[in-house]
Amino acid sequence: MKNLYFSLIFAIVFFSCKKEKDSACKADLAFNKISISNSSSAATGIQFQAEANGANLCYSFSHFAISKAGDKTFDIYAKASIPCGQPVCAEALYFTSNMGRIEGVTPGIYTLRFYNYDGLFTSVSVTIL
Repeated sequence: MKNLYFSLIFAIVFFSCKKEKDSACKADLAFNKISISNSSSAATGIQFQAEANGANLCYSFSHFAISKAGDKTFDIYAKASIPCGQPVCAEALYFTSNMGRIEGVTPGIYTLRFYNYDGLFTSVSVTIL
């Protein structure tokens, strides 16, 4: 009887299904419009407003992926969270408008390159006094 209980517990533990946590995958959003704040300075950093869209309503803005590509050049992508796998999503464009900031800038001319998933959307020069 003891062996039967041990075998039953072993079978339950060994063959039980573990539910995976709902995890989010990352995807790029497509920029539509970029505006640079007139109040950008060495003290406040370079501030920008970006409008972007995703392919459907499963997209949700996550963050801006900002990487330094040169001394005063930055590459910027808009990232979204989407459900992993093949979820059923409402077929309507997802629109978002978010503020971004690049801190730790010094006086000079900066180049901000905004990328969509299919290439460069626009490049903007910003002068910091």
